[in-house]
Amino acid sequence: HAKDAALSLLAGLDEGTVVSGYDRRGGVVRVDDGQVLFVNWDKSRRQTYFDRKYPNAIRADGDRGLSVTWWPPKKFDEARLSEPLHLFGRRGRSPFLYLGRLAYVGPLDDGPPDGLLLRLADADGLLGRADDADEYPGLRQLLDLAIEAGRRRETAAAS
Repeated sequence: HAKDAALSLLAGLDEGTVVSGYDRRGGVVRVDDGQVLFVNWDKSRRQTYFDRKYPNAIRADGDRGLSVTWWPPKKFDEARLSEPLHLFGRRGRSPFLYLGRLAYVGPLDDGPPDGLLLRLADADGLLGRADDADEYPGLRQLLDLAIEAGRRRETAAAS
């Protein structure tokens, strides 16, 4: 499963290790030390109603940082959110790529209810890795897609 490879990487397990005991359909997985968030960004221009109403996104936050807006599953208990938080993202059905550690900021002030605002701990490092296409293939395209989702979200919120 696509998430097995990501969780194996995070846990330092051998590539190809099958990880069990988690909901493969869910967007969050509790691990021994914190939680892992999995976010999909659709690489097509076609968007579902859910994508338009609850756009998971990455956006610049003014001081060379990157913020992540994330809508957790319906029955997600925000009080049980535990750090460290790790973010994996992917385009379409591509493999999940590690985007970094997150810090919980709080509930999203603007937009639909139940959204959470998180901050990438090492935005400069992530942007630097994205510029190395040989070492991190697909990372720049994934970031561009997630940042574009953030721009669409800001435009929709302004109108």
